[in-house]
Amino acid sequence: MNIGDVISNRCGQYGVVVDSEVIIGVEIKTGIGDLRQDSKIHYYLEFCHFFCLAVTQELLPTAQQKLNSLPDYVGLIIITEQNKAVFHKHATRREISDYYKSEVLRRMLSR
Repeated sequence: MNIGDVISNRCGQYGVVVDSEVIIGVEIKTGIGDLRQDSKIHYYLEFCHFFCLAVTQELLPTAQQKLNSLPDYVGLIIITEQNKAVFHKHATRREISDYYKSEVLRRMLSR
């Protein structure tokens, strides 16, 4: 998967928060099957300083299992019944290449 795929809608429910210094990726999972079978998450990691999965409370046990197969720096956000985002596990910052950073910024600004 290339950077264009990561920024495009083909990556499902994926949000990118960008400022001039930090890129935060959030993969939103709405169903247990989608969460269990997703194999694209590892493609997103190299494009983000921070990366989190976001799930509803009902998906928490499955999300915790999924985290076991992902790098330690991936975070987990729980969306409560009141539609509040609560960190269950904070993501750890990691460095990304200057090329990826500039490409993500350029592509997000040109949307």
